Amino acid sequence: MLRVENYSQHLDRVHKTQIEARHRSNNNKSEEVEILELIWDDIDFGKDCLKFKSSRLNKIIQPFPHEGLIEGLNLIKQEYFQKLVFKIAVSNGKIIPENSKGLNNLFDKIEVAKAYYSFKRPSQKNKFFTTEKLSNNDILDLFKEAFDKSEYIKYLAKKQRKNSLKLIPIIEYINNKYEEAFLFRYKVRQNSILLVWENVNDGRASHLFEYCISEEGKVLREIKYFVNRDDLINKRSGLHSQTAEVSQTKYALKYKGHIKHNSLKEYITKLDKIIC
Repeated sequence: MLRVENYSQHLDRVHKTQIEARHRSNNNKSEEVEILELIWDDIDFGKDCLKFKSSRLNKIIQPFPHEGLIEGLNLIKQEYFQKLVFKIAVSNGKIIPENSKGLNNLFDKIEVAKAYYSFKRPSQKNKFFTTEKLSNNDILDLFKEAFDKSEYIKYLAKKQRKNSLKLIPIIEYINNKYEEAFLFRYKVRQNSILLVWENVNDGRASHLFEYCISEEGKVLREIKYFVNRDDLINKRSGLHSQTAEVSQTKYALKYKGHIKHNSLKEYITKLDKIIC
């Protein structure tokens, strides 16, 4: 009798195991994880969420929440994310964050893109580029296309990569319009900083400022304000004036002089004598 009961219990256990195995198999099928490779055109930015297009993927994926995303990023999506390729893990139309390491790379780029968008957004011409979350190399990489337009700026950018001071992109108001400009900064001598004000237009000369490191906070604010003031039409040529008012302005800005873009070789020679 004992042996029959044990065998019956054994059959029950086998039957239960088979049911559990079938249940796990069904679950595994329904929870199958798929790795997808995405490009810039597969995504759309929403408010605090990332959306996915089904056209190329042939798959519906639920939006993924991410605080801080803005719809405006779609305006620079092709320009900024064109070379981006990243992978995500999807199950039942939902992203599995722990298996989607590509999202981290995407969101890292988005932080930079938001700063870039705020600088270029068509509805509001921001005068300064927010760089707090960016490294110097991030900024230089972001504006590489602008640097490639000028051998002079390209030289300054190369020098900037070897420097601990960040490049400052800025909006310059000149000839009744806004233009992109840059403030390159280099440590010179023992305790001084040389600031070179450049414009993406190769016809503009480089204007130089030199000040003590201890004065940078105040002087840098003055220079930024001067560059993007919209009530001074001819501020560049005005720096050549010797009037009392201009002399006072140049003193406050620690203005050193200018170098014309006549010869790249001559330009490099002059700057190399100043920059350590």
